[in-house]
Amino acid sequence: MDSGARISLTKLKELTLDSIDSEIRPWLRELLVQNVSDLLEIDASHSEVKQKLIGGFHAIHDAESLSEDHPVILQMQEICNSISD
Repeated sequence: MDSGARISLTKLKELTLDSIDSEIRPWLRELLVQNVSDLLEIDASHSEVKQKLIGGFHAIHDAESLSEDHPVILQMQEICNSISD
């Protein structure tokens, strides 16, 4: 994992932790934080990061009604867009 991806994932983790008072339910927030922590710990490849984030989008969509401009959603989109296929 390059330093840019590591910084972006760390920012996503911080945004998720800071979303205590937002629409993200505690169980989903904990799951997102754990998944990002796991990606950072294993030094995941870009494809692993993108795959995990896409799964996160699906989980959020199924469980929550977050707006598209929610900071966590925007950060996840930014990371996915920065990873080339």
